[in-house]
Amino acid sequence: MRQALGQLFLDLLSALTFVLLFALTGHLYMATAGAISVAVVQAALAIARKRAIAPMQWLALGLAIGLGFLTLVTGDSRFVRIKPSIAHVAVGAVMLKRGWLTPYLPPLAREWLPERTQIGWGYAWAALMFAMAAANLAAAQYLSVGAWGALVTGLFVGKLVFGGLQYAVLRTIVVHKMRAAGAALPPSGP
Repeated sequence: MRQALGQLFLDLLSALTFVLLFALTGHLYMATAGAISVAVVQAALAIARKRAIAPMQWLALGLAIGLGFLTLVTGDSRFVRIKPSIAHVAVGAVMLKRGWLTPYLPPLAREWLPERTQIGWGYAWAALMFAMAAANLAAAQYLSVGAWGALVTGLFVGKLVFGGLQYAVLRTIVVHKMRAAGAALPPSGP
């Protein structure tokens, strides 16, 4: 779980940087420049360390640079509110790749979970991203900026809840399969 949350945090770091800087300063350009900088530094560090960059990391970099550039060019708050929908659709599209979730699972889960379960949860995440994109788009069009901000926060919490649900379900499956096979559970569990 720690590994998956750590990876999720790193994947979202540029977006979180934007939100934090914008909340603290109210300055759109500073927040955008900060998000782009974080994404570029993350990619540069991975390349310097000769680490493979996962498709989600390339996507985060592309979105930070592309959407950040468009934010700087337009300076339009409506575009800023629509950006999460664009990002959710892009992430959802990447999540439609069969097996994308598997590298994010701990080795024990990869070993004991059926492939169809790993793939199914990957598609469930894709569906969630598309649903969140639609919800954000509607909120961006019809809600005040404050109400939209509350919804975006709720969507983030929703991702955490979905991740927690996934963890609980997958852990239960792994423990059940290991017990059925007579395998010893590790001291801290899967």
